[in-house]
Amino acid sequence: MRPLALAPLLALAAAPAMAQCLDETALGRGIVVAFENGDLTTMRRTADGTIQVDESFANGNPTIRLRAARGIYYYQEFELDAAGQEVPGSRLDIVFPVPFAELPAPAAGIEWAGRTLNRFADGTERPEETSIRFDQGAPLRLSGCDYAVLDAALRYDWGTEGGLTLEYDYLPALGVGIVRSSQFDGEARNEKVPVALTLATK
Repeated sequence: MRPLALAPLLALAAAPAMAQCLDETALGRGIVVAFENGDLTTMRRTADGTIQVDESFANGNPTIRLRAARGIYYYQEFELDAAGQEVPGSRLDIVFPVPFAELPAPAAGIEWAGRTLNRFADGTERPEETSIRFDQGAPLRLSGCDYAVLDAALRYDWGTEGGLTLEYDYLPALGVGIVRSSQFDGEARNEKVPVALTLATK
């Protein structure tokens, strides 16, 4: 009878490892989104509860660090040098008209719009109209796991200077948005395809 008793254990040992499906607890260590074009985005939760986003580009462009409230309302960005330090003069702060806690939590059908302010490193300022809309999206399969998705459409309008439209796959299970496309007014749309989602190595 001993061989029969061991059979289930041997079957489990021979089975392929189950995919590690991530949730918001993984943000303490950090998660990495890999894109089809070789770009990488690393996201971590900071001590104040906001999300730090590092975007690294396969084409050699400087890494960009962003910070976002609720994982989608971006309020700061700057370039990083090779040592991971902020490049002087590269910072942009986005000032919201309400505290972050008053921004709506992402959910299907939710919309928000407000007059935000761009504050550049040299002290100059530019007003903008920011709007965001969340709709139910199709599930996204990454690294063997299916994640529910909210389609997030962000619009930054600078009046006569044009504007920028961004589309994100927002993953409620993690509380972060993954960029899907970006388009400056009058320019071609830049699309990116996420292909993997893993824990950060450090």
